[in-house]
Amino acid sequence: MHLYTQSQSPNGQRVAVFMKEKGVDIPLTEIDLRGAENLSDEHKNRNPFGRVPVLQMDDGTFLAAVSYTHLTLPTTPYV
Repeated sequence: MHLYTQSQSPNGQRVAVFMKEKGVDIPLTEIDLRGAENLSDEHKNRNPFGRVPVLQMDDGTFLAAVSYTHLTLPTTPYV
């Protein structure tokens, strides 16, 4: 998995805390919202709406991280 996020974003912070609580060390890439990096074609291929955070799964698919994080880690206890 790989997380595309912005650490000052409330949702980005929520996902980072959740992953830490789950004991998951996940690589991440900071997306510069002020520089409109979230509106680039590269990021819109991850999320057509340009939102963060976005979770890239091992199979290459992308998920809205806030909505689906708990589903990706069913074998670890819930927070």
